Parts: sequence; C-alpha cells; structure tokens
Amino acid sequence: INELKAGKVAAVTMAGGQGSRLGHNGPKGTYDIGLSSHKSLFEIQCDGLKKVSAECGCVVPWYIMTSQINHKDTVDFFEEHDYFGYSKEDIFFFPQNMIPVIDMNGKFLLESKSKILRSPDGNGGLFSAVISSGALADMQKRGIAWIFICGIDNCLVQMADPLFMGYTA
Repeated sequence: INELKAGKVAAVTMAGGQGSRLGHNGPKGTYDIGLSSHKSLFEIQCDGLKKVSAECGCVVPWYIMTSQINHKDTVDFFEEHDYFGYSKEDIFFFPQNMIPVIDMNGKFLLESKSKILRSPDGNGGLFSAVISSGALADMQKRGIAWIFICGIDNCLVQMADPLFMGYTA
C-alpha cells in the first residue's frame, strides 16, 4: 500500500475489443453485464479504482488501451458518462497498433484491391503501444514505478489491488 500512497502505481486496462461475441454493438468495455445497477465493464473497473484511490489517499492514473476500431467510441462513452466521476486528467486513452492480416497460407488479406487489411495487434501489442502513444512518457513524468495490468473482460478484478501490489513490490 506504500507504493500506492506514494503515487507510484498506475492501472492499465486492455480494452481494444468489440463486444460482438457478446451480441453487443460497441466497445466491449461499454457492455452492461446485467447487474441491477446496469453498470458497464468500464464503470465497474472505474469504481474499483475510485475505491483504492480513496483508501490510499492518492489517485491511481488509469491508462486504457483501445484499438483504432473502438478508440473514438470509447472516449465518447467516457465523455457521455462524465468519466464516471474519475478525474479526466488521470485517464489516458491510447490505441494499440495495427498489423497486416494474413490467411492460413501466409498470404496478405486485402481490404481493397490496393490496400492490405490491418487488424489490432492484440494484448501482446501493449508494450509497443505504451511507448508509441506517449503513455510511458506520461507514466515517467508522474513517477510511476509499478503498473497493474488487466483486461476489460474481468468484471471481478480488484483494480490496483493493494495486497497484490504490496507483494509485487
């Protein structure tokens, strides 16, 4: 908990996916999982960050990796919901990178006759996206030493879990 109180912990949520397999039209993080509160996955994770921030007396910066497919919709969703009461200055949205798509035979798939189809590079692209987006520079400016990483799919995650962060440190 000392690292949290010292402002040395950030949270990163990987949220580049769409909710299409859930039957949802939009970014997966905007999905209402059916709780009586009707909170989206983003709001559930935000509530966890607000709780740990209050316990530690220090706001945990939240970095949200989107994709080029859902970046605007994600940012718009947060704006429409007033960032769920979290400080806008402490949320940093950044898109993951796009890579060429190939078929099972190693041939590039085309989006059009003159353009190669590109797709988000997945959770493994987190590290290069943190660097290329400026998120790492922002973390360094804030003095972040520890990063709690989770996927948006995990509605049970304890964001920036003080016990986990303490054992890690």
